Amino acid sequence: MDPDIVLQFEIFPTIVLQPDDNFEDIKHFVDTSVQKAIDDKLLLDDEVPLDLKNEICEVLHERSKGM
Repeated sequence: MDPDIVLQFEIFPTIVLQPDDNFEDIKHFVDTSVQKAIDDKLLLDDEVPLDLKNEICEVLHERSKGM
């Protein structure tokens, strides 16, 4: 990396984020997006049993890995 760029960044605080830092935000996004897809009949024509919905959300939570 260019030393001039490194020197410029030294004056700013460093913020370190871990994948788990935004887990709740991602969980909320996944849950509301899945529910919206169900409500809009985009997912199994609105015939999604609760256990299947929960499984879909759980898999998406696990595989998001904080992204």
